[in-house]
This record gives sequence, C-alpha cells and structure tokens, in this order.
Amino acid sequence: MASVVAVTQASLYADARGAAMLTDASFSIATVAEDSIIRTVYVDNTNPEASDAGLGTPEIPFQSLSAAVQFADQHVRAGIGTRVIVRPGIYRERVTVAPAENAAAAPLVIEGEQPGTVVISGADIWKGWQRIPGTNTCRHDWPYRWGYVPYPAKWRGQVVLKPIVRRREMILLNGAFLDQVLSPRQLHPGSFYISEETQTIRAEPPRGVDLLASTVEVSVRSPLFQVSGRTNLVLRGLVFRQANTALPDAAVEIADSSIVLIENCEFSWNNGDGLDLLTSHDITIKKSRAVNNGNSGIGGYELRNVLLDSNDTSSNNWRGVKGDYTGWGVAGMKLCRIHNALIQRHLALGNRARGLWLDFDVINVTIQDAEFAQNLRDHVFVEASQGPVSILNSYLGGSETGAGFSGANSHDITISGNTLCNNALAQVQVTGDEDRSVTNWETKTTFNVRSERWTVSGNTIGRRHSSETWLQTPHWPWFLRSLESNWNIWSSSVTSLPFAVGRRSWSLTHWRDATGQDAESTMPIVAPPSLEFLRPTAAAYVQREP
Repeated sequence: MASVVAVTQASLYADARGAAMLTDASFSIATVAEDSIIRTVYVDNTNPEASDAGLGTPEIPFQSLSAAVQFADQHVRAGIGTRVIVRPGIYRERVTVAPAENAAAAPLVIEGEQPGTVVISGADIWKGWQRIPGTNTCRHDWPYRWGYVPYPAKWRGQVVLKPIVRRREMILLNGAFLDQVLSPRQLHPGSFYISEETQTIRAEPPRGVDLLASTVEVSVRSPLFQVSGRTNLVLRGLVFRQANTALPDAAVEIADSSIVLIENCEFSWNNGDGLDLLTSHDITIKKSRAVNNGNSGIGGYELRNVLLDSNDTSSNNWRGVKGDYTGWGVAGMKLCRIHNALIQRHLALGNRARGLWLDFDVINVTIQDAEFAQNLRDHVFVEASQGPVSILNSYLGGSETGAGFSGANSHDITISGNTLCNNALAQVQVTGDEDRSVTNWETKTTFNVRSERWTVSGNTIGRRHSSETWLQTPHWPWFLRSLESNWNIWSSSVTSLPFAVGRRSWSLTHWRDATGQDAESTMPIVAPPSLEFLRPTAAAYVQREP
C-alpha cells in the first residue's frame, strides 16, 4: 500500500562565465498510498457529545486523541487504512503508536482538520497558587522529583553539561515562558525556582502581572507522541508543544519505522528536541516547523532515503545556551549516519548552535536552495563523512562565531552556486584531524576518511572585516592537491590576506601560485554596502513566541 517516487537532487546555476553546470544524484522514496484509506474517525475534545466509548463519528467523536488513535489502529492492523481527523483544540495527553510487526501495512493518517489549530501539549493548567505575604511571588506544591538528567551514555568526559542544561521544568504564564533559576536568591521578575527538598515551586511574575489572575501552565508530560516499528504513517497539520522531555530526547520520536510522511506540522517550545527520527527509512518531512526548542529542532540517527522539503528549524537550543551547551549534540537540525537525502528550501535562522550538522557516516546528501543566517556557530557542518555531500544555490551569512560552511574529515564535498558572507570565523573552513575511522552503518565496512576532493565553484564569497577569512584550512597536501576551485567571486571590503593556510595568511595571488586554483575567479574590492547580503527573511527575523 505504498508507491515509490524518484527523488532527483539537481540544481542548475550559472557560474562566473554564465555557463550552465549541473549536479545530479538520484534515489527513490516510498510514499504512503493515502488513496487506499477506507475508514475515517473523528476526535473533538470541545464537543460535549464526545465519548471515548463511541465509534468516532462526526456527531459523536472521540474525546481524546489517544483513544481515537487506538481505535484507528485496530482497523489498520486488520488491513483497513484509516484516517483520524482531529478537530481544533488543545489535547493535553500523550499518544503512543505501538509496533505492528505482523500487521498488514495499511496506512494510518492522523490529521488536523485545520492545520495549526490542533495542539498536543505537554502542559497542564495549574490552579491553587498562594501569594507569599509582602511579595509578588507565589508558591505551589511541587509533587515531582525529576532531579538532574543523568549524562547520556558515553557523554561523560566528552562534554560538560551545566546544571541548568540538565533540567526539564517549564512554566508558562499567560502563554509566555518564565525563566528557570536554580537558587531562590536568583529569583527575579519573570522567573521561577523549584525546591525538590521542600517540594515547592516559587514563581515571580513580570512586573505589573498578577499571577493569581493569570493562566499558569506547567509542563508535566513527555514524550507527546511516540512511534516504533510502523509502516505507512502520516502526521499532518498537528502542533506538538511544551513537552518536558529531558536531554537528549524529543517531544516526538519515530523509531524503527518506514514510509512516513510529516506535513504541515509544528514542533515548538519543547524542553529537549522537537522531533527525533531513529533507525528509519523512506521518510518525507515537508512544510513543517521545528522552532524554539530547548535543544535541537530535528534530530536523526541511521536514516536512509529522506526528503526534507520547505522546512524551518530556527531559534532552537534556548535551554542549551543557558549553560554554554552549543556544540557536541545540538543544532537547528542534527542528522547522524544519514544515507541518501535531499534537503531543499530549508530555513535555519538564529539557532543558538549550528544551523545544520551532518555528523559521521553521511553518504549522498544534497542541500539546495536553503537559507542559513544568524546562527551562533557554523551554518552547515559536515563531520567524518564519506560523501558525496553537496550544498548548492544556498545562502550562508552572518554566523556569530562560526563558519559559513565547515567540513571535518569529509571527502567529496561540493560547494557551488552559493552566497557565503560575513561569517565570523571563515566563509569556508576545513578542520578536523588528519584522518578518522568511519563505519558504514548499513554495510558495516570500516575505513578512514580525510578532507579531500572538495569542489568550490561558482560562489559569491564575501567578507567585511579582515578577521573574516575567505577560506581556512590546515596545510594538508592531500586537501590542496585534490581541491578544485574556480569561477568564484571573492568579494571584500578590505585588502588584507584572505586565505588562511596552516599558520599563514595568503593573498589571492599567492593562493593561485601555490595551488593552481581560482584562475578565473575574481576579487573585486567593494565598499561595505555591497556586502550587505542578508536577505529580508533573515534581517527581519525575530524569535517567535508560543
């Protein structure tokens, strides 16, 4: 009950000579055959006639989403494709779709009737607050003892997780988050403190706000939606918000599954990751947003055949940055061990970490027509990967502390037709070790990878300050000998040496003489206004509120 579509990774761009150049690689993705659906059930928790004991008709819908999904799954296991239509409302519950090892692969579709109006929330409304006499602070009993999340396996000794990063509590006041502090002395307007010893919570609202007259939501559930061992699943038009998931887990987790479509969904304001995909294949995510999450927007591990089209993973890692946790395991989107993927029309702005991290054992991935801006660290980072990896026709500008594109121990990298500018560290960076061992998760073959066979062509690469390097690389002969770089426009408002090779800085002339590259590239010396490359979407970007 699935169809197969061919995915072509292709991008046509004009180089400095106006000639057409084409990068192309193809693979196929199985897609859910929604036309085979026979049964439709409804859920509406605002309908006074709703009942979880019914049949989910439009007149008497299910009261809870979990009951509707369980009912629909019984039909799916009998080979009857079923659609769950979710009517607008806030569903404060947790949904699990259990494995179906021997079931017929009939489709299960869970769809918001009006996209954006169906919220699966990890928070409950809390009443019964008491004002502490003489203050604007209120208190409430706290029944949980979650403590500090333990270090994930093999993380200890590799990364420092400060106490605030290892917490999971979240409180909203009239829809706005309060800042968590770890000492009562740190309380300030717009913050809260939890004492597990006395099992109480203190919350101090912003000035001018009366907490006792406000709506207070406390996040108490995670994950919100969990799937394992399934085939032919569609999530459409749903919002997953305010899960109190602890590092490194996600509000929504899909594992050991295949032929999955996620469309027009939102994963926002969760404590951990928004969405995690694990050991799965034939996955399509399109027109979805994973924004303002405490760690990564989207995480993935051991994935094959993935299409990511027109998604947004912006402003993530608000929890991590509180404790200087901005690397290691977090990014706007972090995909590890991914084989065959097309990431197109992607948006990653203002993440307090990297924009996109392709980590370890990455094969046949193309990023095209994407926009990365104002991320704290590297916009795109490829690490320990066999390739090929291509980034085409994209914009990478304004990284606060990192590079536009950075690659470590990765070969067969193509950077073509892009604009890279005003990134603090470098526009293109080569980093890592001389070589590194990588094991292909599918074939189990192990071999060494190192930075070689890069192509940098047809790009506009600009910088405003002398501290911003065009290209930075160790003095590795295998990289310099195998590099193909030409037809770039190396724009600059300064005349200092823009290439950093090893410990030395080179001019474009020295670079040409030493490497034989960029013979037809140009270097116009332009005034700073010509380097204002930030597009309107990036320049006007502000952090979203829940």
